[in-house]
Amino acid sequence: MPSDSKLRATCFIPCSFPFSIPLLDVSPFVQKDQQDAILRSPKYRMDTRQEGAGVSAAHNYETSVPTIHEAFRKLVRESPRRAYIGHIATFIISEDLAEEGLTDVLDFLYRDHEVRSDFYIVISKDERAGDILQLLPPIEDVTSININNAIENGEKSYAEVQGIRIDSLFEKIIADGIEPAILGISTIGDLNAGKTMQNTEQIKPEAYLQLGPMAMFRDNQLIDWLNEEESKAFNYLEDTFDYNVGSLPCPDDGTMAVESYRIARNVTVHLENEQPSIDLEVDIDATVSEINCSDLDVLEEKSYQIIEEANNQKVERMLDRVIQKTKENQSDILGLGREVYRQHPRYWENVKGEWPEIFTDMDVALP
Repeated sequence: MPSDSKLRATCFIPCSFPFSIPLLDVSPFVQKDQQDAILRSPKYRMDTRQEGAGVSAAHNYETSVPTIHEAFRKLVRESPRRAYIGHIATFIISEDLAEEGLTDVLDFLYRDHEVRSDFYIVISKDERAGDILQLLPPIEDVTSININNAIENGEKSYAEVQGIRIDSLFEKIIADGIEPAILGISTIGDLNAGKTMQNTEQIKPEAYLQLGPMAMFRDNQLIDWLNEEESKAFNYLEDTFDYNVGSLPCPDDGTMAVESYRIARNVTVHLENEQPSIDLEVDIDATVSEINCSDLDVLEEKSYQIIEEANNQKVERMLDRVIQKTKENQSDILGLGREVYRQHPRYWENVKGEWPEIFTDMDVALP
């Protein structure tokens, strides 16, 4: 790390009241400072729920030291409690730091014996990571719990949202033939107003958090972002969601909604003259959940054939777009290289060092 680098740790610690019930919630973040020196900032948030109104659920403490581990320990100079990192709920990495790479940021998490493997990693998009956790959500008392619940519910109902836990991220970082994709998070509205208690007291909050899209990585560095439709397509191909709803235009006028509830992916790798190609078959089960079409008679079977064809065409366009984007960025977040290794291990051993270039030129068909 450069000599001018510094680390700032920010910790939310509860007020001490005799009637308080401690609920620990440790939420680190890492980001860069305004002088572009590397700033890796664990943010540890511990929440104590209080009776009565007008009491903040958490407080913010900061310290600057050269390493993440020392930052955790040094916080005891300012806070009455020692942060237990086994209670990490969400780890937020700023976009600019992710562009420099994840290796240094995650090194401490690899090594520390207290770190558990069940928390989410997210990337702050267009915002400082610290600002994300300072926004007061209108429903949940604690921002990191708000993020966790939003990810878990989003994974079950909307394909753009797919979190990655630290153990899965480690696996993709060290594995050959696959690159990680990490969920982004940003704020909507007036961020400064969102940091006040008034944000939690209004029917329509001044600011709130928004999940998505997905960040693409290559060699552990953030290189691009998928858009909403591309993020959905990526998670289709990952088969990592329970349900998704998409809208389709009617043949003549109006719109309809189709809910996908099961998807299966089958990858076949062909090898001819030492040149790989892939057939990527995707089978989706879906149901019509809403129809506002004056030109479709839902009692006729042909109407459902029309809907099925329209949905298939839309999904195929989405899948093709995300495949092309991964190839353009030489970022194999779909894990096609891993499929090459599984089906043709000897060939893979010979070409794995050149895989990004081979992947870019490889034919990927959606039969």
